[in-house]
Amino acid sequence: MVSVDQENEEFQDCEFRAEGHEGTPHEALILALGYLGVRDLFVIENVCTSLRSVVQNDPLLWRDIHINPPIIQS
Repeated sequence: MVSVDQENEEFQDCEFRAEGHEGTPHEALILALGYLGVRDLFVIENVCTSLRSVVQNDPLLWRDIHINPPIIQS
């Protein structure tokens, strides 16, 4: 049986890089992440350090954030 710590360790070491392009994320990954909402991006950041870096360092993923004002009830 695999412990939770072992599973987390495996995810922390995942890499999502294009072959032959050390340090740059695969273009398909960036394209796919562009279809996710803000909540999903926050979840993706917690999968592994590579995905966290991709999500945090691509400003285009964060360009369309809409914050609705709270509904005030009188």
